[in-house]
Amino acid sequence: MANTPEDSARWERQMQIRLNRGEAAALGELYDRHARLVHGLAARLTGEEKATRELVARVFAELWLRPGAFDQARYRLATWLAIRTCEMAAEHVPRARMNGHRDLDRIEENTRADEAITELSPRVRRALHLTHTAELDYRQTAAALGVSEEEILNRLRLGLQTIAARTGAVREDRR
Repeated sequence: MANTPEDSARWERQMQIRLNRGEAAALGELYDRHARLVHGLAARLTGEEKATRELVARVFAELWLRPGAFDQARYRLATWLAIRTCEMAAEHVPRARMNGHRDLDRIEENTRADEAITELSPRVRRALHLTHTAELDYRQTAAALGVSEEEILNRLRLGLQTIAARTGAVREDRR
Protein backbone atom coordinates (compact mmCIF):
# COMPACT_ATOMS: atom_id res chain seq x y z
CA MET A 1 0.00 0.00 0.00
CA ALA A 2 1.24 3.50 -0.77
CA ASN A 3 2.74 5.60 2.02
CA THR A 4 2.87 9.00 0.33
CA PRO A 5 0.65 10.84 -2.14
CA GLU A 6 3.35 10.32 -4.76
CA ASP A 7 3.45 6.56 -4.09
CA SER A 8 -0.32 6.39 -4.31
CA ALA A 9 -0.39 8.32 -7.61
CA ARG A 10 2.32 6.03 -9.01
CA TRP A 11 0.33 2.95 -7.96
CA GLU A 12 -2.80 4.36 -9.61
CA ARG A 13 -0.88 5.01 -12.86
CA GLN A 14 0.34 1.40 -12.82
CA MET A 15 -3.18 0.11 -12.22
CA GLN A 16 -4.52 2.16 -15.13
CA ILE A 17 -1.79 0.84 -17.44
CA ARG A 18 -2.61 -2.71 -16.34
CA LEU A 19 -6.34 -2.12 -16.89
CA ASN A 20 -5.62 -0.77 -20.37
CA ARG A 21 -3.76 -4.03 -21.07
CA GLY A 22 -6.80 -5.98 -19.89
CA GLU A 23 -5.22 -7.48 -16.75
CA ALA A 24 -8.09 -8.82 -14.67
CA ALA A 25 -5.80 -9.03 -11.64
CA ALA A 26 -5.50 -5.24 -11.69
CA LEU A 27 -9.27 -4.88 -11.42
CA GLY A 28 -9.21 -7.33 -8.51
CA GLU A 29 -6.57 -5.27 -6.71
CA LEU A 30 -8.53 -2.06 -7.30
CA TYR A 31 -11.71 -3.74 -6.11
CA ASP A 32 -9.99 -5.03 -2.96
CA ARG A 33 -8.73 -1.54 -2.18
CA HIS A 34 -11.84 0.52 -3.00
CA ALA A 35 -14.92 -1.75 -2.78
CA ARG A 36 -15.74 -0.71 0.79
CA LEU A 37 -15.82 2.96 -0.23
CA VAL A 38 -18.03 2.35 -3.26
CA HIS A 39 -20.32 -0.09 -1.44
CA GLY A 40 -20.75 2.19 1.58
CA LEU A 41 -21.57 5.17 -0.57
CA ALA A 42 -23.91 3.18 -2.81
CA ALA A 43 -25.72 1.80 0.24
CA ARG A 44 -26.25 5.30 1.61
CA LEU A 45 -27.49 6.58 -1.71
CA THR A 46 -29.83 3.72 -2.61
CA GLY A 47 -30.92 2.33 0.74
CA GLU A 48 -31.47 -1.09 -0.84
CA GLU A 49 -29.03 -3.99 -0.85
CA LYS A 50 -29.91 -5.20 -4.35
CA ALA A 51 -29.56 -1.70 -5.81
CA THR A 52 -26.31 -1.26 -3.88
CA ARG A 53 -24.80 -4.45 -5.32
CA GLU A 54 -25.87 -3.50 -8.84
CA LEU A 55 -24.42 -0.01 -8.48
CA VAL A 56 -21.09 -1.31 -7.18
CA ALA A 57 -20.91 -3.75 -10.10
CA ARG A 58 -21.69 -0.98 -12.62
CA VAL A 59 -19.04 1.36 -11.21
CA PHE A 60 -16.28 -1.27 -11.36
CA ALA A 61 -17.50 -2.53 -14.73
CA GLU A 62 -17.12 0.97 -16.13
CA LEU A 63 -13.57 1.17 -14.80
CA TRP A 64 -12.83 -2.22 -16.39
CA LEU A 65 -14.43 -1.42 -19.74
CA ARG A 66 -13.25 2.19 -19.96
CA PRO A 67 -10.11 2.65 -17.83
CA GLY A 68 -9.37 5.87 -19.72
CA ALA A 69 -12.52 7.42 -18.23
CA PHE A 70 -10.53 7.90 -15.01
CA ASP A 71 -8.44 11.04 -15.51
CA GLN A 72 -5.49 10.99 -13.12
CA ALA A 73 -4.62 14.58 -13.90
CA ARG A 74 -7.97 15.62 -12.48
CA TYR A 75 -8.85 13.18 -9.69
CA ARG A 76 -7.48 10.58 -7.36
CA LEU A 77 -9.00 7.16 -8.06
CA ALA A 78 -11.05 7.05 -4.85
CA THR A 79 -12.51 10.46 -5.68
CA TRP A 80 -13.37 9.36 -9.22
CA LEU A 81 -15.03 6.18 -7.93
CA ALA A 82 -17.09 8.22 -5.45
CA ILE A 83 -18.15 10.67 -8.13
CA ARG A 84 -19.13 7.90 -10.57
CA THR A 85 -21.05 6.12 -7.81
CA CYS A 86 -23.04 9.30 -7.12
CA GLU A 87 -23.59 10.01 -10.80
CA MET A 88 -24.75 6.47 -11.55
CA ALA A 89 -26.99 6.45 -8.49
CA ALA A 90 -28.56 9.73 -9.59
CA GLU A 91 -29.17 8.29 -13.07
CA HIS A 92 -30.88 5.15 -11.81
CA VAL A 93 -32.39 6.01 -8.44
CA PRO A 94 -35.03 8.73 -8.10
CA ARG A 95 -33.66 11.58 -5.98
CA ALA A 96 -36.52 11.24 -3.49
CA ARG A 97 -35.39 7.66 -2.73
CA MET A 98 -31.74 8.53 -2.23
CA ASN A 99 -30.99 8.25 1.49
CA GLY A 100 -27.77 10.21 1.61
CA HIS A 101 -28.41 13.26 -0.54
CA ARG A 102 -26.52 15.38 1.97
CA ASP A 103 -23.57 13.08 1.36
CA LEU A 104 -23.47 14.34 -2.24
CA ASP A 105 -22.59 17.82 -0.97
CA ARG A 106 -19.85 16.36 1.21
CA ILE A 107 -18.49 14.34 -1.73
CA GLU A 108 -18.46 17.43 -3.93
CA GLU A 109 -16.59 19.34 -1.22
CA ASN A 110 -14.09 16.48 -0.85
CA THR A 111 -13.65 16.41 -4.61
CA ARG A 112 -12.85 20.12 -4.67
CA ALA A 113 -10.37 19.58 -1.82
CA ASP A 114 -8.78 16.68 -3.71
CA GLU A 115 -8.44 18.85 -6.82
CA ALA A 116 -6.86 21.63 -4.76
CA ILE A 117 -4.35 19.20 -3.24
CA THR A 118 -3.47 17.88 -6.68
CA GLU A 119 -2.66 21.43 -7.81
CA LEU A 120 -0.35 22.14 -4.85
CA SER A 121 3.40 21.91 -5.27
CA PRO A 122 5.00 18.61 -4.18
CA ARG A 123 6.71 20.45 -1.28
CA VAL A 124 3.40 21.71 0.09
CA ARG A 125 1.68 18.33 -0.47
CA ARG A 126 4.49 16.55 1.37
CA ALA A 127 4.24 18.93 4.34
CA LEU A 128 0.46 18.41 4.51
CA HIS A 129 0.89 14.66 4.19
CA LEU A 130 3.38 14.45 7.04
CA THR A 131 1.31 16.57 9.40
CA HIS A 132 -2.05 15.04 8.51
CA THR A 133 -1.45 11.40 7.59
CA ALA A 134 1.78 10.72 9.45
CA GLU A 135 0.49 12.88 12.35
CA LEU A 136 3.72 14.78 12.84
CA ASP A 137 3.60 18.24 14.36
CA TYR A 138 5.08 21.13 12.38
CA ARG A 139 8.41 20.93 14.22
CA GLN A 140 8.77 17.21 13.46
CA THR A 141 7.75 17.85 9.84
CA ALA A 142 10.38 20.59 9.52
CA ALA A 143 13.05 18.24 10.90
CA ALA A 144 11.93 15.38 8.63
CA LEU A 145 12.15 17.59 5.54
CA GLY A 146 15.28 19.45 6.62
CA VAL A 147 13.75 22.93 6.42
CA SER A 148 13.01 25.65 8.94
CA GLU A 149 9.92 25.60 11.11
CA GLU A 150 8.91 28.92 9.55
CA GLU A 151 9.10 27.37 6.07
CA ILE A 152 6.88 24.45 7.15
CA LEU A 153 4.36 26.84 8.69
CA ASN A 154 4.30 28.80 5.41
CA ARG A 155 3.78 25.61 3.38
CA LEU A 156 1.00 24.40 5.68
CA ARG A 157 -0.68 27.81 5.65
CA LEU A 158 -0.54 27.97 1.85
CA GLY A 159 -1.90 24.46 1.47
CA LEU A 160 -4.74 24.94 3.93
CA GLN A 161 -5.69 28.32 2.48
CA THR A 162 -5.78 26.84 -1.01
CA ILE A 163 -7.96 23.93 0.10
CA ALA A 164 -10.26 26.22 2.09
CA ALA A 165 -10.67 28.57 -0.86
CA ARG A 166 -11.51 25.72 -3.25
CA THR A 167 -14.01 24.11 -0.88
CA GLY A 168 -15.71 27.34 0.15
CA ALA A 169 -14.56 26.91 3.74
CA VAL A 170 -12.82 30.28 3.92
CA ARG A 171 -13.33 31.98 7.27
CA GLU A 172 -14.43 35.55 7.40
CA ASP A 173 -11.87 37.82 9.04
CA ARG A 174 -12.66 38.51 12.67
CA ARG A 175 -12.52 42.17 13.53
